[in-house]
Amino acid sequence: MSALKTLYEDNGYTICKDAESILIVCRDTTLAGIGALVAFGVVFILGINGVVQLALAKGDDSGRHLITAGLLLGICIPLGWLGSACYRSYVRRRDAPVREVSGGLVVDLVHRVLRTSDGRELSPLQEVKVAIGVNLLNATRGLMRTLSLRWPGGGAQIMTSEDMSEIERIRRVLVEAGMA
Repeated sequence: MSALKTLYEDNGYTICKDAESILIVCRDTTLAGIGALVAFGVVFILGINGVVQLALAKGDDSGRHLITAGLLLGICIPLGWLGSACYRSYVRRRDAPVREVSGGLVVDLVHRVLRTSDGRELSPLQEVKVAIGVNLLNATRGLMRTLSLRWPGGGAQIMTSEDMSEIERIRRVLVEAGMA
């Protein structure tokens, strides 16, 4: 097994090459990162509200501010745990070695086939089409370019970038490997 050279790593996608293969993985960290951000944001807001309710409870004999503070701060505990779990998942996926990321694609340069990272053959390389597209459904308002692979019976988006030269560079590497 030779050393991997990273060709592209951004937006959750990593593309690496060695003498025998090109590894394409999507680390799929978006939902875990968003989950952690939302959970910690809600904990922050509820925590501040709970502390305010505790401060208001000093002059209140009815106890309603104390009960409200207890409920708000009590909700912070499971939300903090959830945010922590999401963050740990995000870090684990982000830092995993490329060869250990599940669900990736392998361009086998020796046997001239595209297969999954677990070894299932998908298509001969000459039947795999490389396509450049535009992602209109994101915050860049259509500036995000995508690179996709299509083969008989399937397809996958393998990278996104705002830099068209990066997309072209990776497309050339894949075409030189034998894809159409």
